[in-house]
Amino acid sequence: GQRVSQALMGNAPANTLFACSKSSFIDSDLFNNWFKKLFIPNLPPQRPVLLILDGHSSHITVDLLETAVSNQIEMFCLPPHTTHWTQPLDRSVFGPLKRSYNLCCEAFLRQNPGRIVTRYDFCGLFKQAFNEKMNLVNIFSGFRATGIFPFKPNAIPIEAYGPSKTSVLNVEVEASIENGHDVSKDQNQSRLTTTANEEQSVSAVNPQVPSTSSEKTYLREILRTPEVVKQRTEKKTRRVTEARCLTEREFLNELKRKEEEKNRVQEGKDQRKMEREEKKKKRTGSNIEEEN
Repeated sequence: GQRVSQALMGNAPANTLFACSKSSFIDSDLFNNWFKKLFIPNLPPQRPVLLILDGHSSHITVDLLETAVSNQIEMFCLPPHTTHWTQPLDRSVFGPLKRSYNLCCEAFLRQNPGRIVTRYDFCGLFKQAFNEKMNLVNIFSGFRATGIFPFKPNAIPIEAYGPSKTSVLNVEVEASIENGHDVSKDQNQSRLTTTANEEQSVSAVNPQVPSTSSEKTYLREILRTPEVVKQRTEKKTRRVTEARCLTEREFLNELKRKEEEKNRVQEGKDQRKMEREEKKKKRTGSNIEEEN
């Protein structure tokens, strides 16, 4: 929601930071708020510090990355679609935390017959699960399972970084179409040729039966559903599509350049909009004068 209700904050875990967004989803403002008000103040004095995160667009703003550089924080982005293997929280924390929360909800329902778990009960129930499962043992296990610390490059199998089976099939089909070789069309053509040959052989055996292969082939060509190949278009997004360090100077300069270009385009749109509104006002004023 757009407002934070005090009734929702009751019995929350210690040092919990509450905030909200218009869309009710994470955005750059929320992440920036967490980064500056909760993450940085709780860091140890030793530097540099490594922050590992995914490539969501909310993590990638010029202001946030400059703040990270000034505080000697290195932000490393994990490879896309691999966080179930490479993110420590996913490997050893979120699973036990979810199971513990479910058990707390079941215990709450047994102790309060006729009641349901509402959003006003969430913080209290989550606090029990959080205090039980968000411990050093589970956290260290996540870093160990992902090979981050102790450093173990082979901790994650190479198959985790490969495409899924469905993606492989799609790639093969797209590759055949790009090379001008439509597999499905060839298969349909071979079926039509086989059917025509079979019908011709039947007519040859029994001359009294007229051949209808040409008519059937013609009808198939008319009634066949046209094949539409959807062209992929590159979406403009700030999401990082590869593993890389977000705080390196090269990436930060490129992000600044894109932000400046985006601002120039927006300024041009605003200027053209103002010009159109001024022309509209002038036309409206001249029409009023002519009527008078």
